Amino acid sequence: MKIQPINNFILFKSKGSVNTVEPEQSNANKNNAMQQVATVGAGVGAIIGGLLIHKNIKIHKAEKALEEIFAAKFPKDVEYRKELLKAIGIPENKWMSIRSIIGGQEYKSIVSEFADAPEAYTPGKSLLTDVQDGYDLTGIFHRDFRISLHNHTIKSDGKMTVQELLDQAASYADEVAKVNKGKMTVLAEDSPFTIAITDHDTVDGCKEAVKIIAANPEKYKNLRVVFGTELSVENRVLGNNLTKPVPIHMVVNCINPFDKNLNDFLDTTKVARKDVAVKFFEEFRAELQNTQVKDVASRLSMDEAREFSATLKEGLNYPWYYLKEYVKTKITPEEEKAVLVTLGRVQSRFEPKLDLQKYCMDMSDAMDTIAKQEYGYMTIAHPALTPIGSCIKNPHEAFKHLTTLISLFKVRGGEKALATELYYPYFGDVARSKDWLEMITKATLDNKLLPSGGLDSHGKNIFYSNI
Repeated sequence: MKIQPINNFILFKSKGSVNTVEPEQSNANKNNAMQQVATVGAGVGAIIGGLLIHKNIKIHKAEKALEEIFAAKFPKDVEYRKELLKAIGIPENKWMSIRSIIGGQEYKSIVSEFADAPEAYTPGKSLLTDVQDGYDLTGIFHRDFRISLHNHTIKSDGKMTVQELLDQAASYADEVAKVNKGKMTVLAEDSPFTIAITDHDTVDGCKEAVKIIAANPEKYKNLRVVFGTELSVENRVLGNNLTKPVPIHMVVNCINPFDKNLNDFLDTTKVARKDVAVKFFEEFRAELQNTQVKDVASRLSMDEAREFSATLKEGLNYPWYYLKEYVKTKITPEEEKAVLVTLGRVQSRFEPKLDLQKYCMDMSDAMDTIAKQEYGYMTIAHPALTPIGSCIKNPHEAFKHLTTLISLFKVRGGEKALATELYYPYFGDVARSKDWLEMITKATLDNKLLPSGGLDSHGKNIFYSNI
């Protein structure tokens, strides 16, 4: 359509405004002019509308192309997202809307890419102290901190809500994306920041996170979220070398939090741990009656303890530590020593023995359960903190036996046994032993496991472990 020039209307500015001056003309000329204006308006509108349609078509084509590329690269992750959406009642064809939630294939590629980059797992340089959060924040300021695969929320023993964890992580991911935009050498360029939710022995936080992300996908577009859980397991495979089971924590990432078999497995242990917590608490109160601090027993309530700790309320992890923290809020400094000695004496009777108690989660059973899942990769959590020396007959053989455990982990787990947490912010006294860390690194690489890590955050901030 040819647009005719209009000479009958002259636009000019007067006192900052735009006015229209209309010269004298016949009614016929006026009608003709108005028709021309209408024609021009329609033409311009058609052009603008056409441009918008063209732009939308281009955006749609670009999104479709990205979707096809992603599906070709990580096909199993597409099915993973579809299952998550199905569980919350959203059509499966919307799977790209929760692109920020990553499945096992992309997870494995990211962990592999960062395997030789310990700086990507740490918020800053170590300050060489024994403090758990003993590091500066240079890694955050320079946006080098890129991945944290071990974090807790209020669904177990953390202080952040799921919403707070996701929002903090998303804000940081946006900042990393800005800094790294256009750089061709950046590790995991399409993954500005990756964070995992790994509450103890529960997947409730992950279920909540699916709904949060699905409700506002644009907000989390630069974030990569991993769904997992930290299993508190006992290892008995060292046989005659053991005096008691070796307590080991195992992080399982990229699980389907809605899987019935996984939930049944976790629920069985939760019920048993709730039961043992009650029995332990009753025996502890009874024993207090025979001490000089017997009045303390009347101040303690299991109902109150459950409100104090989600771990006690839900039957997550072993109850001793959390009951101890609750008891400490109910006693005076003068009473503390006698009370805690009594608690420790009762605890020793309830702690796992070599004969498997029903509230203990056997590591082999847990690994077999995960191996049967369609999704999920296993990681040995903070191996340098494993108290193997206190569980074997000859503590001087701790190096050898921990190496054996790492090897057995790989043999039992096969392809699903993926990594060990070498990059961890705190190893206590073990950090002073170069031999320990070198031995664990060697065992990791010898067994074709990947180095991994996380801050193990329990506090109100994703950049710290406890703060």
